[in-house]
Amino acid sequence: MTKEDIGHFVEVGLQASNAALRGTLKANYTTPAIPIPQYAAVRAPVLILVTTHDPFGTFDQAVAMSDALPNRGIQVITRCGHSPMWEKPSEFARAVAVFLKTPDLR
Repeated sequence: MTKEDIGHFVEVGLQASNAALRGTLKANYTTPAIPIPQYAAVRAPVLILVTTHDPFGTFDQAVAMSDALPNRGIQVITRCGHSPMWEKPSEFARAVAVFLKTPDLR
């Protein structure tokens, strides 16, 4: 990401009201996790994108989700943090396009 990208991300984020930010943080940190065995009930195709430098989600977590979901694809984006759609947009778009074109995942 460029300095301008980061500045734009911060600028957009700061447009949210304090109540919206509090609500988002509360939802993110107080909503109970879905137990892994319940993932087996998901029938929709799921793409799991995992990055090598995400401070919020680990590769082991992505693999556990992948193992539990019946109709999934998993893609690793290297040298990337939590936001591959901004940090590596071409690789992100390519991963999504390949997933959408995979016939056995529809």
